[in-house]
Amino acid sequence: MSTLKYLFDEDEDQRILRGLKRRDPSVEVITVQEAGLRTAHDPEILELAASEGYVLVTQDINTMTSHLYERMDQGKTSHGVIFIPHDVGIGDSIEDLILIWSSSTAEEWLNTYDFLPI
Repeated sequence: MSTLKYLFDEDEDQRILRGLKRRDPSVEVITVQEAGLRTAHDPEILELAASEGYVLVTQDINTMTSHLYERMDQGKTSHGVIFIPHDVGIGDSIEDLILIWSSSTAEEWLNTYDFLPI
């Protein structure tokens, strides 16, 4: 069983990322920018997450959901997507991401998505 690792989308609130790293530095997390996909479109980001085994964390509910559904309809895999609506607090988002990371395996998130709060 593999440990979860997160890929933060470029639209994700950076305070959540900083708080997550501060709260538990052992959580493996990179940003789309660190992965070299600063100007990438959603399908490219989903492909990177799938090929590298990352659970994508995004606030882009408007467009990312349709690209994820399209990807799944095509029979392509996903290592999971966590959607964070803009009305979910920063502290709650950090705590939920820590809880998910500490209580889930990467395999449990295969072809799965969920919305915070949990």
